[in-house]
Amino acid sequence: LGGSDADTVVALSVDPVGDLYYVTATTSDNLRLPDSAAQGAVGGSNAYVGKYAIGTVELTVPSGDEVWCAGSNRAISWSAQVLPDSTKYSIELAPAGSSNWTVLTRTALGRSFSWKVPNVPTGQYQMRITTSRGHLSRLLTPFTISNPPSIKEQPKDASACLGGRLVLRVVAEGAGLKYQWRRGGNNIAGATADTLVIPALDAAALGRYDCVITGTCTPNATSAAVNVTTAVATAISRQPSGVAVDAGKPFTLSVAATGSNLAYQWLRNGAPITG
Repeated sequence: LGGSDADTVVALSVDPVGDLYYVTATTSDNLRLPDSAAQGAVGGSNAYVGKYAIGTVELTVPSGDEVWCAGSNRAISWSAQVLPDSTKYSIELAPAGSSNWTVLTRTALGRSFSWKVPNVPTGQYQMRITTSRGHLSRLLTPFTISNPPSIKEQPKDASACLGGRLVLRVVAEGAGLKYQWRRGGNNIAGATADTLVIPALDAAALGRYDCVITGTCTPNATSAAVNVTTAVATAISRQPSGVAVDAGKPFTLSVAATGSNLAYQWLRNGAPITG
């Protein structure tokens, strides 16, 4: 029965389908039955009722580590021994590491069940199959449910001085992602990462860029097209003017500038002013 101390069956009954029910007296406090209320008992003598369900069931597909695409039709299958053909099986799904089980069916018959994979967040999931008599089989290794590639952050227009370094980046999610950057609709050899780096911008590199993202699941995703241009040198077109102001009164300073990707930082006595 699994305890390390004295375990004694004091009563036994067999139901019409052959499952065994037993009453056991025990002084063990470490019963190996995972669903036993006596598992944490300490001291003295305890008694409990247990059940042994005749026959076995084992989930065979998925077996773990597969990638199933949302929206696809999949066959969940299992094997069973000494169980009648009329046995109904319950199949449940939960995120890996979670106990939030969702029932897929409670009336599966035979040895397989056709399931349309739902649109759930891409990630790892666990599955289990049970019978009303207490049989249980559960995946030991999670499998993955994936959605088609989706873009979470689009690339942005970028510019740099000729000879300068320029970076384009796209953020996507999905299983088995692969990237292909294009310029003017044509594939760029070797540009197969989520980040495209142009180490030294020249006239030949100017143009419109996008990225085609493929994955285990279809359809593919294509990013927005962005412009790569040469930067305009920064120049101040209007300098700020000095002002006289009464103590405690507000005042405004302004500057005008031209150029690409301008950013401003005001300083006071050479030190940056926050904000």
